[in-house]
Amino acid sequence: ENMKLTIAIPTHNSARSIKMVLDNLRMAGTNEFKVIIMDNGSKDGTKELLSVITKPDFYPYEIKYYENGFDGMQGRQQNIPKMRHDIAEKTDTEFIMYLDSDVMLPKFAVKILLEDFIESGMGMMGIRYEPYADHVQMGATIMRTKDAKEMEWRIGDGGCECRNCAASLIKKDLKTKWHDTLMGMHYK
Repeated sequence: ENMKLTIAIPTHNSARSIKMVLDNLRMAGTNEFKVIIMDNGSKDGTKELLSVITKPDFYPYEIKYYENGFDGMQGRQQNIPKMRHDIAEKTDTEFIMYLDSDVMLPKFAVKILLEDFIESGMGMMGIRYEPYADHVQMGATIMRTKDAKEMEWRIGDGGCECRNCAASLIKKDLKTKWHDTLMGMHYK
């Protein structure tokens, strides 16, 4: 198997968007990836939809679907980082790309991001930058799986998982950045 990348998608009440996100991955520019979806107690039909569309041959790429066992949201600060960590633990590829269940990627974004990330030597590269919070958002971000598994997803009492992730990488002397071209294409 020559898979280099796992696309990790946490979901919660994502029935309106998850199929569009998965359909959109057909334009990834590569087929060298698989998808892991972890649902967080959805009550809107997400689980039922995923039970159908994650069957083999529905998409041209492999999808594994898990439920994380939480009974609904236990607060964004707790659940989202835990889900990202749990997905990393289930990932066996060299690279992991976190993708939120409502993020539509530009055409060929997966291929471009993977190639540019490998070439860059960065610890993490993202497509979305949040100017008001001054950090790369985790909603469309790539890193090495070993770094994701070693991540301190929660640092201190506050801050979002995006900032905590970046701070954890910085402790390891790894830098984070956003991809200028893909960010522009994404916001377009």
